[in-house]
Amino acid sequence: MKKKIIYKDEHSHKFWDIEINLTSLTVIFRKYGTTGQAHTKLFTTVEACIKAAKKLIAEKTKKGYQPVVEDLPPKELYNDLIAAASLLEAQFPDKVEIVPVSAENIKEMEVAVG
Repeated sequence: MKKKIIYKDEHSHKFWDIEINLTSLTVIFRKYGTTGQAHTKLFTTVEACIKAAKKLIAEKTKKGYQPVVEDLPPKELYNDLIAAASLLEAQFPDKVEIVPVSAENIKEMEVAVG
């Protein structure tokens, strides 16, 4: 299970990446534009690991963090293409193709979005 939650206001822009791998809970927390810090904690059971992850997500949600849909950048980034591209590149490093910008690329993008 993987979850990404984000908090953004006029003063901060923070992310938490939470991943469960059986009895291992890995959390990466960072401010936008930084590599952040990673911490992994091992549990004796899968259930205990899931319970700890759910508790952490609930705590962060209570503080105003919002879940991120894994396939899309957060809606807050739709008007900031550079930030959205950076997030997608970080989230899907093996799926993002970096192409030099040309008039043909721009025309293809305009046709694609209508």
